[in-house]
Amino acid sequence: MGIQFLLLFCLLILIYNTVRIEGLTNPLQPASYLLVGDSMLKNDTYVDMGDSVSDQLSKYAKVEIVAQDGAKILNVPTQLASFSPADPSTKVVFSIGGNNILEEIPFYNETDIESLFDEYKNTIIHIKNTLPIEPHNIILCNIYYPPSYIFRKYDKTITKWNKLLDSFASSNGFKILNVATTMNEQEDFTHEIEPSRIGGGKMVAALTGLS
Repeated sequence: MGIQFLLLFCLLILIYNTVRIEGLTNPLQPASYLLVGDSMLKNDTYVDMGDSVSDQLSKYAKVEIVAQDGAKILNVPTQLASFSPADPSTKVVFSIGGNNILEEIPFYNETDIESLFDEYKNTIIHIKNTLPIEPHNIILCNIYYPPSYIFRKYDKTITKWNKLLDSFASSNGFKILNVATTMNEQEDFTHEIEPSRIGGGKMVAALTGLS
């Protein structure tokens, strides 16, 4: 009887330790995302409850959002001022620059675009050097082409911006969320320029698909 009890006790200890180790090392733990920037990521006021980008992403991952509707590049440090990811594996997603282009570069001007992009680069690099995040966990959204005719005049500017972004990301080991090709249908947008439920779903699929 004593030997049987001892064997049972040892078995229970083995099971406990196995479960504890698996809980600590489980690769299926949900990813963690921090969404920073503008209404491409903070689109909840433009869609029904539960259909925003952050709501759809939260079905698959842990999500924190500091992005704000109407935000510009200069607002990003303020968004992050009181927030620092506790987990260094957190994926930090940036969508910023679109509102700057809409308000500051109404017509194509290569010098103005490059000057604005320098501001963008300096902001991202400063954040990279401040937050405990590896470069491969920084995800930069490029800028999509809204299908409404009133935004056609920005197409050339967006193309130039996205090329600069590709080069910048490649040089620093950042990832790109390529919404410029992911969102290209009328149904992907609401209020002419904001991600719709469908568009947001495409963004989430592309985001969670990044390795």
